[in-house]
Amino acid sequence: MFRHGGSLHGRHHRRVFIGDASAIEPSAATQNAYAEAVDYTFRCMHQGLLITPNEALMLAGTGAKDKETLYSIACKFARDEAVDLQDLLCLLGHRFPDYN
Repeated sequence: MFRHGGSLHGRHHRRVFIGDASAIEPSAATQNAYAEAVDYTFRCMHQGLLITPNEALMLAGTGAKDKETLYSIACKFARDEAVDLQDLLCLLGHRFPDYN
């Protein structure tokens, strides 16, 4: 598997299910990071700065560096809050399925 524009894809470029959010028992730190990431995601959506992985691929090399994907948001908050990236990405993906 490899990453394109922030989402996980198999070798035939089909989206791979990241995980079941209901099976995650996030730590308090992950819950905090998730709440902050959700707020930030909504701000990006309202400002037109949140794009899907497919849009990121189409924009690669042009205006994509000024936009966010759920993966880039999860990376930011996982790094800043020292929480598990996969858990945070899974939770965000279930909260914002149109951008997963």
